[in-house]
Amino acid sequence: MQKIEAFQSKIKEIYPQTFTEILENLKIKRPVTFRVNTLKSSKEGVISRLKGQGFQITKGPLENSFIIKSEASLKLSQTEEFNTGGIYIQELSSMIPVLELSPKEGENILDLCAAPGSKTTQIVEITQNKAFITAVERSKGRFFALKSILNLHNAKNINTMLANGVGLEKRNPSFINFFDKVLIDAPCTNEARLNPEDEKTLKFWNPKKHKSLSSLQKGLLISGIKMLKNDGILVYSTCTFQVEENELVVNWLLEKFPGVSVEKLNTNLKNSTSGITEWKNKKLNQQIKNTKRILPNRHFGGFFIAKLKKKEII
Repeated sequence: MQKIEAFQSKIKEIYPQTFTEILENLKIKRPVTFRVNTLKSSKEGVISRLKGQGFQITKGPLENSFIIKSEASLKLSQTEEFNTGGIYIQELSSMIPVLELSPKEGENILDLCAAPGSKTTQIVEITQNKAFITAVERSKGRFFALKSILNLHNAKNINTMLANGVGLEKRNPSFINFFDKVLIDAPCTNEARLNPEDEKTLKFWNPKKHKSLSSLQKGLLISGIKMLKNDGILVYSTCTFQVEENELVVNWLLEKFPGVSVEKLNTNLKNSTSGITEWKNKKLNQQIKNTKRILPNRHFGGFFIAKLKKKEII
């Protein structure tokens, strides 16, 4: 019970006005959502085949997103479409960072925390295999799982690297000021995936875990910014509520690198708020208001997203 109370107290500290609603929404079992892999099939073809198997499907609120209204006698993960890479099961909030990155054909794109491959495959599909992607993963097991997913989804023009994203530019000097776009979906405390009534989901959570993670996140951001071209875009995201892993990390980067700006996001959702600009009596850089917090509801999980632009060589 101590962890449950500590977690609920942390949410109340961050969201004093709406914490009850947020805690309730964390208990919700959301419908399964997915993307269609347009490298392998048309959206219409996939949806038609799934409906033929008994699935009730509706279009989601994001580009190439679909919601399972009711499953058939089998699960979506048991279908041929899933097992042959025709679809990718992915939470709606998790699709937003790549949409904000807005990858284009011909660009050099770096995915600095690539496994399990949800966002890498999304980039590949949006650019129709016509971008040049470097996908980095530091965990050996997750790295080979990533390679398997990329192969299943017919992903091309990808340089996969088993490496630590922190300090990557020091080991690969040619990467400095090289990439048009950088995505950092950072390791975090995963608080948006926790159930405040289920102690089991809180097994690996503790109120101080953010300290080590924020240090890692800062290291990833430094390397990401250094590898980004002048006028390039970096999207930083987490699935946690901790201010220490979100706004404070971005604020720290802005203090360290004045040549970085926080750009406005294109995604507008009713269940989103601007980033927190004051925390524990400390006023943060006002550009932080351009970041977004996606609040959990019946379709979306919690997420934090910041879009950064490098305005000068660092």
